[in-house]
Amino acid sequence: STEDAQEASDFFYNQFQDKNRDNVEYVEKNLSDLKLDAKKIDLVTLLFFLGIRPSKTACRTLIEQGGVLVDDKKIQDPKHSIVNMGDSFFLKCGKMNFYKIILK
Repeated sequence: STEDAQEASDFFYNQFQDKNRDNVEYVEKNLSDLKLDAKKIDLVTLLFFLGIRPSKTACRTLIEQGGVLVDDKKIQDPKHSIVNMGDSFFLKCGKMNFYKIILK
């Protein structure tokens, strides 16, 4: 229907074209659910536990190719660890995976 088409068009614009983070739909993940230490997180391990790629090697490749953004900053070092990020941070992996990682 016309309403469904407009809704899909609005979702696409908000998710992929509009750079305003308020309009993006994120999947919220709590690190305690993933059984990871919130004090220091290895980015490769985080991506693997989120199921972004099927192996840690594939996660490393995604990072090296510039496909990972942490709070809108491109990370290309596969040895990068996330430390002192406050209560949460935003993670974009590839073109279509948007996460809000909760560290509590």
